[in-house]
Amino acid sequence: MRSIFVAMAILMALTTTNYAATDAAPERVTLAQLLKDPARYAQRTVRVTGRMDICGRFSCELCPEKIIPDTNEQQCLGLDFYDYQGAEFAIRRAFLFSTLTVDARFDPSCVTGTSDGSPPGAKADANKIESIVVCLDGPASLLDGRAVEVHSRRTSLSVEPGYRAKGALVAASANDDEHMRTALRLADVVAPGSETYPRVMLVAKPYPDANDPELADYGVACFCLTSVCTEWPKEWRPGSTSIIDPYHCYELVKREGEWRSTPYEW
Repeated sequence: MRSIFVAMAILMALTTTNYAATDAAPERVTLAQLLKDPARYAQRTVRVTGRMDICGRFSCELCPEKIIPDTNEQQCLGLDFYDYQGAEFAIRRAFLFSTLTVDARFDPSCVTGTSDGSPPGAKADANKIESIVVCLDGPASLLDGRAVEVHSRRTSLSVEPGYRAKGALVAASANDDEHMRTALRLADVVAPGSETYPRVMLVAKPYPDANDPELADYGVACFCLTSVCTEWPKEWRPGSTSIIDPYHCYELVKREGEWRSTPYEW
């Protein structure tokens, strides 16, 4: 367990800003300012604060402390940490479910659909073809991010129920429980000495509006990091583990009726 926290300390040092005296300081802005006037800040290095509660395979989302519910207006921006690829799990563990300040280069392409941040058609020229940018699969607008300061941390259990959740996590049936434990042993993901710690097998139950029927073939195996755990994760959402959670979870998937351990730590 100590090795995990040592790795986190090294990672946070590598992803923390350290400017030389000759470097220009990033411009301090809010997420709302970037979204309101993206052209003004296009390709600038900015310093922005927000909460990071969601991470995907390619980027995380930086959101305001207080998210306005039931609105169609964009409130969050995708955040791509410096050297994110290949270190997704470590970065999630270091910063997920925290409020932090980051320095990053703002690329408005995925906000406005144009490379310079201007609205489509704003600079239309009859003699030129306008380029439209289409972003897919977890696009990031804050690039090469480096953490400046972590202001606070939360457990994953503190996230508002239903927030970006695709389904509930419910206790596995006796048959699934047995086969999930077998899959873990075959994949050799059980840490030595942890056999006596409490653990639980949970399977995903998609919400009706999730539009993701394959989610029913996923589950997680959670291990308590202490001798007692009174709560376990209740919902399935992308990247759901905080560094201060009392448990640690591994993802499993059912293929052709058999449970298998995936390479992903949940």
